[in-house]
Amino acid sequence: MIVMGYNVKRVLVDQGSSADILFWEAFAGMKIPNDRLLPYTGTLVGFAGDQVMARGNVKIGTSLTPEDEERLVRVLKDNVSAFAWHSSDMPGIDLDFLCHKLAIDPSAKAGIQEGRKFGEEKRRAIAEETQKLVMAGHVREI
Repeated sequence: MIVMGYNVKRVLVDQGSSADILFWEAFAGMKIPNDRLLPYTGTLVGFAGDQVMARGNVKIGTSLTPEDEERLVRVLKDNVSAFAWHSSDMPGIDLDFLCHKLAIDPSAKAGIQEGRKFGEEKRRAIAEETQKLVMAGHVREI
């Protein structure tokens, strides 16, 4: 499937993200005109607390004509097999590319953190989310 002039073989749709982020290199590589970049004054804050100033926001595909929208929907339906809703739907991807590895000294002695105390509702939610990750094959007990 050709998207913005690029041959796209697979797309991973992240349904859990609270922000749809397009990195600057990808924006520039798609050759979207800079005048389509709308001002944005907010700051994005990562899980580790790091802050990044956004350059702006862009709406992709909102100015489609009805004919183009119909054609796009037809292309998406015809190529539904190119989309992966979970990383487990993308067989054949090299795990060295897909997985993050921590730089840990193998000779370092393991430390044990003091256990955290959670209420019953949070413990149940943690167990459910952990089970989802196990079932999806994203984590395993070691």
